[in-house]
Amino acid sequence: MVRYSKLFAVIVFCLLLAGVAASAEPACMDLLTAGRADDAIRSLTQKTNSNAATAQDYNLLCRVYFSLEDWDNAVKYGERSVQLNPNVSSYYLWLARSYGEKADSVGALAAIGPARKSVAAFEKAVQLDPNDPGARHDLAEFYATAPSIIGGGKDKARRLADEIATKDPVTAASIRAMVAAREGNYAEAERQYKLAISTSGNSAQEWLEIANFYRRRKQFSEFENAVVQAMNAPKKRPQDLFDAGELLVAGGRNLPGATKILESYIAGPTSDTGPVFRAHYLLGRAYQGLGDRDSAIREYRAALALAKNYKPAQVALRRIGG
Repeated sequence: MVRYSKLFAVIVFCLLLAGVAASAEPACMDLLTAGRADDAIRSLTQKTNSNAATAQDYNLLCRVYFSLEDWDNAVKYGERSVQLNPNVSSYYLWLARSYGEKADSVGALAAIGPARKSVAAFEKAVQLDPNDPGARHDLAEFYATAPSIIGGGKDKARRLADEIATKDPVTAASIRAMVAAREGNYAEAERQYKLAISTSGNSAQEWLEIANFYRRRKQFSEFENAVVQAMNAPKKRPQDLFDAGELLVAGGRNLPGATKILESYIAGPTSDTGPVFRAHYLLGRAYQGLGDRDSAIREYRAALALAKNYKPAQVALRRIGG
């Protein structure tokens, strides 16, 4: 009896050690959320090389490469994820986004194939999970912006908004605003964006939607006010800080405010859809716009320390002479 008791104790001890070793390495999702793109790729590639990767692992690889703006690899791994598990809406959503970005990065003729694949994947994502507002919004955006030859159509976006108006009035209003803006009916677009804000209970996400609308219209006073409203909103996600900083940098407005927002985001909590390395890159651009070269170099290098192949940071660092 003593012999088997000792053997049992040894087995338990080994299992505990194995558990400690497993927990010592952050999960791949945690690496992605922390913006550690290189570490995430290294960990996930080890799984693919040993044939131990799951559909979720391939989806995570798709998302990491998407964040790096490496559309070819994002598509490659996104396709693999849906091959292994064709029943998960989010896998199709990320594949659709990857196809869409790939289409935007190539010439008009070459874009037709990935664009058609993009809308098909968006539609599949919505079919698998009709209650996902992100999938519905992305599909509607494709419908509103793409020509009919590749599956777009503003009427399709309107129908989608009508279908969900009762159960998801916020997304419905956002879709209608998007369509109105594309048609040049800016007064109606603004009305619908404001309706989305009020219906959402004043969420930061909806304030940032109208902020982006104002930025594109070059209504910069309204744009900056909408960002302020977003940062003061009662419903605010970590992602909203990233998006607000990105909008201010893209608009070249209130760069001191952008630096504070992005620094707060980097300090955490962060989101996997707001890559930390990209937040460092945006912060570098903000500092560069303020004439602070040393701080800009520091942030570009911080971005590359997490994602060595992130080309925008590479180019920015090279141009600034860092």
